[in-house]
Amino acid sequence: MNIKKKFPDLADMDAPELAKLLRRSNLSREDRQIAVSCFQWNMDYIDAGAKVGMDRRTVSRHMNDDIVPTLRRLRAKSCPKIAHG
Repeated sequence: MNIKKKFPDLADMDAPELAKLLRRSNLSREDRQIAVSCFQWNMDYIDAGAKVGMDRRTVSRHMNDDIVPTLRRLRAKSCPKIAHG
């Protein structure tokens, strides 16, 4: 899965910005690892899940329900211009 196509609003996020947002988040350790695996290392959900002991469907649910909304919310707070176009 190409994460940049699925979440184009977060596609331009670089590694330092991702690290900063993850430090400010209240995400679990597993969710932070999934976020790094998918956004920074461009891993597929199945591979990211293998690193944390989850299947692809569970990783997808975490991405859609927890990780991406949290990153969007924190990014909007820190960079309103970027978050809203």
